[in-house]
Amino acid sequence: MGAVGRDARGRALITEKELTLMIAFEAARLLRKNGVDVRLTRESDEDLDLPSRTAIANRWTADAFVSVHLNSAAHPRQREVAHGVETYVLNHTSDASSRRLAQLENSLLRAPGISTDSTGSTSSDVALMLKDVRLDSNLPRNLRLACALQGHLVNTSSTRLSDRGVKQAMFHVLLGADMPGALVEVGFLSHPRDLSYLLSADGRRRAGLALARAVLEFRRTRFLPASALPPRCRPRA
Repeated sequence: MGAVGRDARGRALITEKELTLMIAFEAARLLRKNGVDVRLTRESDEDLDLPSRTAIANRWTADAFVSVHLNSAAHPRQREVAHGVETYVLNHTSDASSRRLAQLENSLLRAPGISTDSTGSTSSDVALMLKDVRLDSNLPRNLRLACALQGHLVNTSSTRLSDRGVKQAMFHVLLGADMPGALVEVGFLSHPRDLSYLLSADGRRRAGLALARAVLEFRRTRFLPASALPPRCRPRA
């Protein structure tokens, strides 16, 4: 279910899974009008674990993977100050992220049914090394996709959604993607202004339009060299 948008009395108005699907439907509709083959990992109220989402995208050999979410501030003191859009790319280069990645990979290597050869290497060694190579090679395109998503969501909202920037984090949902990917938090359901905006038909239309515009921009620019990335695409700390 994820985050829940509530009114001033604490009554639930909408859930993250409901609202993100509405926004995704709008983005998909607009992209299809522009001739883009769009596929959603879900089209109804169903639960998909994180590995399944990228596994579906990998089966489709997608050109890009966009994971749409809505944020929420847990602490009451943060609920009136935490608001806006933030977009994430996978970070596996920091010490902490590298340790987490190693733990995930080692858990795969210890899984039942994985065999070893005479040298002690497992049958998954090559696959894991190739995954690391893909993570490195996708980073410039990850940043380009995230930059487009962040910029269009902020600009299309007519300043209703503030710019929290492009960031890096160790998200499992992005780790499994073989293609460029980004995770976008479209706004805070815990913030009254963000919630009001995204509950409105116009707000959802603008959010879907922003996602569609970002994907179209990424299609045009994804093969540009990393040196062509604008400064605003550099992740914030």
